Amino acid sequence: MILSRDQFHQRQQLMPDLPTDEGRKQLDKIIEAQQPDVVILDSLSTLVRSGIENEAESWAPIQDWLMAHRWKGRAMILLHHEGVSGRPRGSTKREDVLDSMIGLKQRSLSASDESEGERRSHYDLSFTKHRDFFGEDAAPRVLHLSSQTGEVKWQWEFATDEVRTKVRQMLKAGMKQRDIAKHLGVTEGRVSQIKAEHDTLN
Repeated sequence: MILSRDQFHQRQQLMPDLPTDEGRKQLDKIIEAQQPDVVILDSLSTLVRSGIENEAESWAPIQDWLMAHRWKGRAMILLHHEGVSGRPRGSTKREDVLDSMIGLKQRSLSASDESEGERRSHYDLSFTKHRDFFGEDAAPRVLHLSSQTGEVKWQWEFATDEVRTKVRQMLKAGMKQRDIAKHLGVTEGRVSQIKAEHDTLN
């Protein structure tokens, strides 16, 4: 079941506002009626409209609500936007109880990506938080989406060591992690992860 903003507008209703008791109860009624195993909230900017974004206290009731659904065996997936720093907008309190955080960034299209009627998109995927899995399972990936004659195909591969090499070079040159992340278009968490790997090896 998909609930869109347009559906609420057709009923002359607003989307639920999760910081409010009313908003959580409104969504609970729908969830309990459908009994889904997975709930995707897209996005927090749409569903969290009241309260103060950078204030941990404003997030506390939503966190309790999410945990209550997790205890019922549901996977709760939150979609959110990055801030200018490359990290999710708002309070870091939101990250405390998350098992995993996935960063997704679209790559620029090359001239060969649109040829012979085929369209392609490429995305960098990184696990900026990975509880209970590590090593190759948590390694960054490159995702490829292509469509031709109406057929959609996904493929993926592990990211090359290109970013890792550049980060190490920039760290050696004395650049700050924040500046490296901005220059390469990756998160500060990814830069920190590569630095930690480098420090461990040396």
